[in-house]
Amino acid sequence: MTMIIVFSFIFLASVVGISFIITRKIPLVLETPREVVNDYFDQGSSRAHIRVLRIRSWIRRGAYWGPLLAFSARAIRRLRVVLFKIDQYSFSLLQNVKEKSEERKEKQALESDPRYWEELRSVKRGEDQGGRIQAADAERKV
Repeated sequence: MTMIIVFSFIFLASVVGISFIITRKIPLVLETPREVVNDYFDQGSSRAHIRVLRIRSWIRRGAYWGPLLAFSARAIRRLRVVLFKIDQYSFSLLQNVKEKSEERKEKQALESDPRYWEELRSVKRGEDQGGRIQAADAERKV
């Protein structure tokens, strides 16, 4: 709620400031002679015409080749760096996948071995018997 009030206050303050500036500038704009305005637009259009002529001569001379080739060289260098980074990332990703695949194959080979399951069963039985013996000892002590 307070944010809405703060933003509303800021908005109203800016509207008041803009209206104050506009009311001070409108009389000055209306007092400006028409000849000054026309001269300004004539100068602006002549500036644009001069710029167009410079661009045309720049293109006709073929002066754009230097900057164009420099830009192309920079873009190709950056592309090369990005491609090297992508290559390095894909290589490390491939290496990780390969390692995990080998680990999984080793685990599956180990699980397919009948001795593995026998060892697990014997360990499990030992834990069960050990747990029962400890529970019986605890009852005797009580």
